[in-house]
Amino acid sequence: MTASPRFPLRALCLAASAACAPLALHAQATTGQLKEVTVTPTDETHKAINPATSIGSKIALTQREIPQSVSVVSHEQIESQNLLDLQQALRAANGIVTTNVDSSRYRFYARGYEIDTLQVDGVPTLLNYLTPPSLVMYDRVEVLRGPAGLVNGFGSAGGTINLVRKRPTRELQASAEVTLGSLNTRILRADVGGALNAAGTLRGRIVGEALEQDYETRGAHRRTDQLYGVLEADIAPATTASLGFSRQTLSSKSMQYGYPTYTNGSFLNIDREKYYGPDWNHETFQLLTSFAELEHRFDGGWKGKVSLTNALQERYSLFGGLRNAVNPALNTTQYQTSVGTSHDRQTVLDAYASGPFFLLGRRHQLTVGTGYLYEHNRAFGAPGTPRTINVNLTNPVSNIAPITFLESAKSVSTTDTRQASLYGNARFSLTDPLSLIVGARATWWRSEVSPDSVYNANATRFTKDAIDGKLTPYAGLVYDLNDTYSLYGSVTQIFSPQSVRDSSGALIKPLQGRQYEAGVKAALLDGRADASLALFQLTQSNRSVRDPSDTVNTYYLAQGKSRSEGFEAQVSGRIDPRWDVSAGYVRTNTRYFDSSADTGRAAFSAFTPKHLVKLWSQYRLGGVFSGLSLNGSVYATSEFSTNTSGVTVRQGGFATVDVGATYQFTPKLSLALNITNLGDRYYYQSIQTPADHNFLGNPRMAMLTLRAKY
Repeated sequence: MTASPRFPLRALCLAASAACAPLALHAQATTGQLKEVTVTPTDETHKAINPATSIGSKIALTQREIPQSVSVVSHEQIESQNLLDLQQALRAANGIVTTNVDSSRYRFYARGYEIDTLQVDGVPTLLNYLTPPSLVMYDRVEVLRGPAGLVNGFGSAGGTINLVRKRPTRELQASAEVTLGSLNTRILRADVGGALNAAGTLRGRIVGEALEQDYETRGAHRRTDQLYGVLEADIAPATTASLGFSRQTLSSKSMQYGYPTYTNGSFLNIDREKYYGPDWNHETFQLLTSFAELEHRFDGGWKGKVSLTNALQERYSLFGGLRNAVNPALNTTQYQTSVGTSHDRQTVLDAYASGPFFLLGRRHQLTVGTGYLYEHNRAFGAPGTPRTINVNLTNPVSNIAPITFLESAKSVSTTDTRQASLYGNARFSLTDPLSLIVGARATWWRSEVSPDSVYNANATRFTKDAIDGKLTPYAGLVYDLNDTYSLYGSVTQIFSPQSVRDSSGALIKPLQGRQYEAGVKAALLDGRADASLALFQLTQSNRSVRDPSDTVNTYYLAQGKSRSEGFEAQVSGRIDPRWDVSAGYVRTNTRYFDSSADTGRAAFSAFTPKHLVKLWSQYRLGGVFSGLSLNGSVYATSEFSTNTSGVTVRQGGFATVDVGATYQFTPKLSLALNITNLGDRYYYQSIQTPADHNFLGNPRMAMLTLRAKY
């Protein structure tokens, strides 16, 4: 069932032709037309397709002003592709690879390294095995590839994700959506906002979504709900206050650990609709978030903002999942049983001021700020009794008696993490075309792990660790060749403490590294399209891996130095008044320079294909087809593989194509059809070991959405 390891150039060419078919339709639509309506590009057009972004800084900047690689999945693209959650949005973002932690949680990678930094409206949070939130409450998703420690504490090598919330509008607006589709998909959405008083100084918005959907394995399903509300008040002519709340829930029954492989690493020959797991498999998740913001606009162009966020995350899971390589002669394996709960509370405070200053007769920009983050996590886990249950894949049994949990096998621990920081960022205008960006962040970090006095089967030790005043510097240059093209270069550093320990109980050394990036950016077609080409080299050391000599506890070793290097190209925007495009290509090479630990299952290149192409295109027809828009997208990757104890699991290169069409009956009513994986491609979207955590990509699916707007 493994695809060819060669990069699927033929499939890619065919898929790209399908996605770019609107160009031919554009030519046909204009032929024979005596009069065409010309749509003049505006600033609003550029804001919708390529909005200014504050990711990596605290001020809104255009792509050309940022000396690093940035991608934006716009609201227009989210709606066109009917992207439901963050995982789907990042799968559409240039250079990002998504992998499964389990059936409902994901990790994200860029340039060979994990992205473990998440911002919401520019305020950092801690990202742990993220259950991807619905996009219904967000306007867009911004991604910065490469380290961004300047505004994210220690930062991560892979990059940063920023979710931009929807905000109240002064004018009354309302929308409702109903979606029906494959796998018994049913989705209801509503979004209402506007002024709450005659003066428009008090505004509100409320957004809700309810989703029910089956998994492709019979009997497995999920239900999610999302509710978001926000109030915004102009308490003075130059001061705005905001209060908001959101609630995200998940309830599901699934194959928690995905599929194993045969003992030789080849994929199973199975019915993808067959459910492998006990009937009592179950998971629930809830995330409650509240936030408050105060923004004041000072004279002279300065702005100050204070944000306070509180989040409570609770999870419960009870599972028996496939977790052993399959004997090909007998077609047998085992379920592994466990129960787990977690209770995680976070408080994040962020305050900054930004504005212009003058030096040597030139105008420059300065941002200074401070941040504080506190996280309290209490986790419980226990293996089931029996711990393993034999299963024959030819005739799996789901009616399995409920498991029990021995008191002596339970483990409870509490982790308290505190992080405080000071940061500054100056953008110096050295000459009219040349800007120098320099900055630094000083971070103080404390972590304390406390095992339960009764339930401590994992033999967790009490530990206290600290890092004081660690400085993370940043430097970049941007040179404007003309009004269209800019050259840039940047140097960023990585320093991130790790939470795992070696067999002596000592904390694994912090991740350290550095990235060099250089490239060219362009604002094309009067600013309606952005394009960029980047070269990067990213080096990291001390990444933690499981200690291969440890068969009982969970101990780790610090890995040797690794390097990722390559280049990226992307273009996005409205290249024609009727035609939107977002396209990207990334080539990544990864390798080790030394090895202080067995790389084992965490092989550096495991989730990093050498080639990755993403393309989305949307075209709005005119003439007799006025009101109809067509869209298509392509995801194409070369092979990727993992190696565990000499056994390789490999997914060959593949390409998938999604298509869609929307008909606008009136300016306020539309009907959209989206089909994903048009060719019903059979592939594994995420692989890990012969024992577990190999997840199939979705089959062909169709979604029909009726949208009404006011």
